[in-house]
Amino acid sequence: MEPTINVGKSGVTDNTIAEIRKQLKRHGTIRVKLLPAAGEERKALMDRIISETGAKVQSRVGFVMILSE
Repeated sequence: MEPTINVGKSGVTDNTIAEIRKQLKRHGTIRVKLLPAAGEERKALMDRIISETGAKVQSRVGFVMILSE
């Protein structure tokens, strides 16, 4: 599964959250990848994505997580 959303140096913005919600509604399951430019607090960014989107975590390995509605 290719990453549906890549999070880079801009981090997690309101637009990122909106796009993740949109992709979840469209596909049901998506892959989110945090690029090295996202910074060292990748776990905190992942936690923020999960809490703000209300998504369920199917898998979380390294810098990649699979989310579903």
